[in-house]
Amino acid sequence: MTSGLVAVVFSTMVFMNPIGMRMAFGTPLTLRMLVAATLGVGGVALLFVPEIDAARHGGRAALGIAVALGATVVATIGNLIAVRNHKVGLPTFPATAWGMFYGALSAR
Repeated sequence: MTSGLVAVVFSTMVFMNPIGMRMAFGTPLTLRMLVAATLGVGGVALLFVPEIDAARHGGRAALGIAVALGATVVATIGNLIAVRNHKVGLPTFPATAWGMFYGALSAR
């Protein structure tokens, strides 16, 4: 899968993060945010129109898009966890170190 498609998929985080914040913390969604996110994703998509068009013609691009979308969802969940950790007052560096430690253990 080309990097342009990955960029377009990951740019959808500007929608996923606010929606996740709304679902998890009740943060309101604003029209301004939705318009800005739409313009941002649209701009990134316009940069890679030829790659997006090539992906529509089949091949393994659909699998790549699904994997990239899954990674985007996981990254969004990580952002929401970071917001929660900040709200409860967890110090950033020790919490990150412990998270990396647990991640290294789980990769075994």
